[in-house]
Amino acid sequence: MIAELRKLDVDIEPIYDGDVLDGFTIRGDGSPPQGGVELSSWGDHRIYMSLHIVGTRCRYPNELPGGESVVLSFPSFFEALDALVS
Repeated sequence: MIAELRKLDVDIEPIYDGDVLDGFTIRGDGSPPQGGVELSSWGDHRIYMSLHIVGTRCRYPNELPGGESVVLSFPSFFEALDALVS
């Protein structure tokens, strides 16, 4: 998530517990990310869904392959998202 959100110029910093990555902090000014970049889900359906939702707030569309993977945990993801934005 950190690597992909940084592609969108999101101000994000990792949080470590010793040597273990334990989360991240995002700082924002309320403006949407620029977008228009190629993102990767790293083959993980959860990352895909998270980045897809972030993409709905970007000024320009992103390239994000891997949408077919959402069937693993949320087969109606796209329909549910469409219902929220329409």
